Order: sequence, then C-alpha cells, then structure tokens
Amino acid sequence: MARLNYVNSMAYVSRLPVFQNTVDGQVGMIALTTIIKRSECSKGEADETVFGLRTQEPEVLEKIKALKINDVVSVTGFLATKEKDKSAKCDECGTVNRRVDACVSQNKVKSGGNIVYVYPINLSLKKHCEDTAEAIEYLRNNQENINRVLIMGNLTSAPVTGKLGKIPYTRFQIAVNRKYHPKAGGALYDRTDYPWIYSYGENALRDKEKLDTGSLVFVEGELQSRNFKEQYTCQECGHTYEVPGRTLEVAAQNIQYIRLPDDNNEDVAFNYFSSIAFVKKLPVIREVNGIREGLVGLTTIMSKRDFEKAKSGYQLNSVSFCVRTNEPAILNAIEKLELFDIVSVHGFISTKNKEKKATCIECGTENDRMEACVMHGNDYIKSGGNIIYITPDNIIVNCHCSSEQEAFEYLHKNQENVNKVFIVGDIISMPVSGALQNGKKLYTRFQIAAKNSKNGLSYPWVYSYGDKSIDDYQNLDKDSLVMIDGALQSRKFKEQYVCKECGTVYDVPGRTLEVLSYDTEYLRLPSYS
Repeated sequence: MARLNYVNSMAYVSRLPVFQNTVDGQVGMIALTTIIKRSECSKGEADETVFGLRTQEPEVLEKIKALKINDVVSVTGFLATKEKDKSAKCDECGTVNRRVDACVSQNKVKSGGNIVYVYPINLSLKKHCEDTAEAIEYLRNNQENINRVLIMGNLTSAPVTGKLGKIPYTRFQIAVNRKYHPKAGGALYDRTDYPWIYSYGENALRDKEKLDTGSLVFVEGELQSRNFKEQYTCQECGHTYEVPGRTLEVAAQNIQYIRLPDDNNEDVAFNYFSSIAFVKKLPVIREVNGIREGLVGLTTIMSKRDFEKAKSGYQLNSVSFCVRTNEPAILNAIEKLELFDIVSVHGFISTKNKEKKATCIECGTENDRMEACVMHGNDYIKSGGNIIYITPDNIIVNCHCSSEQEAFEYLHKNQENVNKVFIVGDIISMPVSGALQNGKKLYTRFQIAAKNSKNGLSYPWVYSYGDKSIDDYQNLDKDSLVMIDGALQSRKFKEQYVCKECGTVYDVPGRTLEVLSYDTEYLRLPSYS
C-alpha cells in the first residue's frame, strides 16, 4: 500500500508548550496558529487555523522548550490521529457520560472520539514577533509557505454531502497507512491515521458522484480547524445537553482519483515527486520556439530508510536531476537561485524524446543511437533515446548553504523530506530481470506510461530489487497497471554502438534517471484466456 502523508506549515505559537512523561518517554505538545489561503471554497469566514503539535523527537522537543508566544516557526511533518475516550459532564445531574454512549447524530452512534494533530519531523524558528498582529502579518507576507497538506488514503465509508449557505460540500474520512521509526528509539511500526477531508463547490459534487467506500485518493489541500457542538443524552437522567468541541480537518483544493470501486482504472492519472535538494548547477534561461524556458540542476540524496527498504543494488549516494519549466512564476523563482541554495520542489516526472548520437572513435562517423546501439543481441534495438526531468508545480527556497558539504549535511539531517515518488502507470513492455554484484542482488525493471497533471504522458523506467523484484517479475506483464511508492535514482552506464560505416564497436557513456520502487501495488493484472 502506497503511503503519502505530508504537512508543511508556517505558524505562530498561540499557547506555550506542555510536557508529559509517559511509558514511551517524554511527549511535548504545543498549539500553533496559521492561516488559510482565501478561495471561493474556504469554509466559514475565519481564515485562521489552530492545530496542535505532538512529538517525542528529542531534537524537536529541545526546540519546542525554547519557544515563546508569537514565535513564528516552520514545521514539516505528517497528520496523525489518536483514539481518545471523550466524555462530558451532564449540566443537569452531574453524571459524566462517555461520548460513545451518549452522543448520537443522524441516528448513528458516535465513536469514542479521537484527536488530530501534526507530528513534526522538523521544526525551525523563523522570527520572534512582539504581538499576534505582527505574527499574522508575517504569515500573510509568506502565504506560499504557510499551509500545505499532501495525503493519500482509502475512504473508510461513503462520502456525506451538505451545504454551507449556498456552497455545497462533501466530506469523507480516509485511512492513511504509514511506517514510522521514531528518532527517540524503538522499532519501525505500522500505523493507520484517519483524517477527515472536506471538498467544496463543483469539486464536492464530483467527489460525491465518483467516490465510495474503498476509493483511493490523493488530496492536495490545507489544514482547517473548526469549532462544533454535539448533543449528548445523559445516561442517568435523560437530559440532552450540548458539548462544544474543536477538530482539525483537511480542506481539499485538488483531489485525484487513484482507484475507484468497481471500475477498470481506465482514468487513473497520478505522477508526483517531492524533495528538498540543493542547487548543483546554476539556472539557465533560454528561448525555445519563442517561449522562455528555465532549467536548473539539483542534487538530492536517497533517504537511508527508503534505501534500506528498497534493498537496492546501488550504493547510497547523491541523486542529480534537472528541473525544467516555462511557467512564468516558477521561472522568476528559478532565476534568483544561487549555488548551494536548499529548495523544496513539488512536481512530476517528465520524459522527452531526444535523438541521441555518438561519434565513432575509429572513423569519426556520427551514429544515431536507434541505428547503432543494439542490446541483448539482435532481439532488442534501442530507441532514439529520451531525457528525464522534473516539471515543478512550485519551488521554494528553504535556506542558503555556503558549500556542497554543508548542503549534503542539511539533506542528511532532513531525510524525511528527501526524494519521494508516487506514480501510477501502465507497463508498456514485458519486465526484464537481472542481477547485480556478481549475481547476489536481483532486480526487475520495467517501463510505464504515466499520466501527469498537464494531461501528458511520461515514460519513466522503474527498478525493484531483492525478493520484491521476484514477485514483480512473476506477476507483472505488459499492460499491468501499477502504483509505485519509491524514490529517484540516477545511474551512470555505458552502451555499445556498432559504427554503420566501419563496423567498429565502441562504448558510449551516459547517465539516466529512474524510479527505485520500494513498494509496488498491483492495481490491474492482465487476464489470459
């Protein structure tokens, strides 16, 4: 099951931290306030969102202890839920009633309740403000960084619709799987979180029509908090009384349907990349067919945890990739980048055909790859070649480093935010298996056709390793539909060309960008009669 649960927010401290000692170690909690970006589908009139941080990470705990009211912080982490047996005292007879016993809504008994919070992986102080007005002004001046949620999960029940004034909404709860290894210690464990999602307007009507229990969705949105009142019926005296509450939800700006119940997945479209990286090569701005285009070379790493899960045959190393765009707003951001700037990039994997050539070392003839490069004998002739790059939806500067070493150190300290790929596509040819390290490390590779958010097709290669590669080779075939949870890997290689003029065989070096899969989910397998 693919996992994606990412929260990035800038917020100010609205309540001082509280600490508790538990059987699992010290827990720190703090209340933060951020703002919601205004849109026609914003819920309610208030644009402030209050959310809680809860952590056991030693480094984050130390930073939280130093925070003061109105400090503005940058937080990266994930949305988490925790069951809580909520109760409230009857204002008539004083009996304490449990929510699961006393609260009924629309003829449905409520659960015991849960709390929703952000578990921070990284937290940094941005600015100390003298008062709340100054903190809010700072947030409004940095709206591109203030409130962003990316999450993928399965609907736990059918969506519910309603109206806020004249605006329709649809709400549903999703189950989000994650594996997490606390820095405080302990083993890697499986956990499922259950956040609520709200969509509005025309999107809400479409979600109600398309979605149902079990649908797999990718949600891009923002945190929103909401006050509410529930009715309890006292189990002792029968008195009905109101209990106020507050909850944290995701206001969806965009929902992609990854898998719908009882369909054949013909309309699946998902191609997502996210990473922090540093500028390795300065940007180049050029004109192509009268359109301004910007390119910049970035370098990231493969998360050690993801690398170990993948059991890759390659050594843990850096991953270099190119970001390429003609979007004016992103072009302006790229133009300002400096060497060793640390940036956050969100976008998708793109491929583009390119007719590659190489000069013969013997006679100087320039040979086309499609004609001169043959692999696995005469059974497999190479294509003309393609280039692989990232098309960004946004790019944000996090900080500036003074050297490559400092930049790598920053990436290693923030491994939870590096190099994430989630992609769905059809396999376009039969998978190929092989071995690395003198036969000790098995791999399977296959190429997929994946739709992207610009309604185009990309054709990346996917590699799996170890026991998982055996499963992939045995189960997958041409036209299989797969969902990949993985990372980018860059790889150097050599190809053999045969000169069409003199027959000389010569090596041609190259470098490619691929997707390393550490979880391949089979959405559709070919059926054979």
